[in-house]
Amino acid sequence: MSTNAWSRPRSWMRTPPVMERTLEDDVKVAAGVLVGVALGCLLGLGQWTAVPAAAVGLVVATAALNAVRRVRSRRAH
Repeated sequence: MSTNAWSRPRSWMRTPPVMERTLEDDVKVAAGVLVGVALGCLLGLGQWTAVPAAAVGLVVATAALNAVRRVRSRRAH
């Protein structure tokens, strides 16, 4: 388990602020959202086309957040 900027273990319930997250944090959040979408489809609350659409959206959002973090961290140095 990783630790955050406050030097204590992170749980699934609490994530750090967006700009302090790591790729690992983003993947955990994306996996949780994707599981939620899949469960919703299994329970008949949505269409199965939502699962691949959610996966693509999560990959794009994760890539964009990591790109922004890299640019901001390079500007800070």
